[in-house]
Amino acid sequence: MDDSENNVTNTNTDSGNPYIEHLAETNNENAVVAQEDVVNDRGVLLLKKGHRVSEQSTVTLLKHKLSKPIEDTVSLENQLTPDEIYSQFTEILSDYEDLKSINDTLDFDKKFKFLLSLPRPVALYQKLSVLGHQLPEVLRKAIASSWLASLIAQELGLSKQDQKAAFEAGLLHDIGFLHLPVSLIRKKEALSAEEWRSIKSHALIGKLVLQEAHGLSDSITKAVEQHHERSDGTGYPAGLKGADLCLLGQIVAVAETLIAMRFGRFENEKRDIGDAVIYLKLNRSAHLTEVLDTAVNILQKAGLGVSTELRYSSSRALAKALADRNEVLTKIAVSVEALTEHFRAQTINLSGESLDTITRCVSQVLLTSGLTTIPMNMWLSNIANGTGQVSAQELNTIDLMHGEMSWQLKKLMRTLEQFSETRGHVEDELTKQVVWHSQILQKECRSFIDKAPSMLKEGELYGIKRTQMN
Repeated sequence: MDDSENNVTNTNTDSGNPYIEHLAETNNENAVVAQEDVVNDRGVLLLKKGHRVSEQSTVTLLKHKLSKPIEDTVSLENQLTPDEIYSQFTEILSDYEDLKSINDTLDFDKKFKFLLSLPRPVALYQKLSVLGHQLPEVLRKAIASSWLASLIAQELGLSKQDQKAAFEAGLLHDIGFLHLPVSLIRKKEALSAEEWRSIKSHALIGKLVLQEAHGLSDSITKAVEQHHERSDGTGYPAGLKGADLCLLGQIVAVAETLIAMRFGRFENEKRDIGDAVIYLKLNRSAHLTEVLDTAVNILQKAGLGVSTELRYSSSRALAKALADRNEVLTKIAVSVEALTEHFRAQTINLSGESLDTITRCVSQVLLTSGLTTIPMNMWLSNIANGTGQVSAQELNTIDLMHGEMSWQLKKLMRTLEQFSETRGHVEDELTKQVVWHSQILQKECRSFIDKAPSMLKEGELYGIKRTQMN
């Protein structure tokens, strides 16, 4: 374990633990009461048994290293129960007919109830209760993700133990947010590079907190740690690839992403989760094949696929919009290839993320999509001019592909910006060339992103609605 992991591990007892701030805010509506005297590591009394964790007492608690984790010494007056979590789940199914269709088709309701009924540390219900108060959308996404993750595990034929682990990891995968400062998760302004790194640390923090404070199994905590890892190396926190990834982490990754899409852009555009099949097909290199195939099979069993409903005034109008986007995307493909050429000589790493890896990934997705081929551009041009035949489903497929490319390009653009900030002063010729190509590519990416709403916003992936997380 490196120094950064040690620092995170001790946040449960060290001074300045952000979870205490979250408890104090929760206390304003749901009493948080000390069940025993809260003392520091030298035995000094900080909060008497029976007293509430108020904003005033928080000032004192944050200055001291506690003898025990705060979550082991306090309780909430009204704490979530398995029945209340199930009630929230039924509300989700009531709001989303497509998710209900999946649940009914695969007859998963009894299994979900059973998984909820299994024993787990009481302190976890406290954490979930605080999460529901502080970040209700994160809790809602976590409940849906736990359902889909355990369903994927079942359809993969995993053991009952692994199905339970997939459920727990899905439910708890974002618990690390409660150990980030309130000021950070509530910030409305654009985040700095350092703040983005802090946001991304929630995966590692969640793993360490669940492992050290709650004693959960390695299979669950590793899945929590790896739920943002991708098999092509573009994920975080460690940029793992292929064989280094655990299956349960990839199950949670796919489940979380699909739920985030459904609760985000798809809801706004009145799409159902069947449209996510495009994401699954374009990201063959980002996730484990067996997990992707199982997710596709689940959608197919429920009769869900790409929408046949046209969302533009006419096929010709949509085709014109797609043709305009494709013109920009074709330029981007040329720039991406030019940038990739420079990495054949040297790989440049950025704080665990490789610009080389992300650029090659975008290049691969472009190739897989076939969007920038001459036949595709000619076909769209013909439709836009009223001289070709096309179905609404075909146009929706391309529209969704553009949405996925927009998401991929946002990730690339953020990495390019980081590169320019940290390496722009370097004088070697390779770096100068990369910076020059990066600046051109950033302009082209912005132009495309403005034209094509992404399938997913980063804030939706985290379950936090933030205007700057685009």
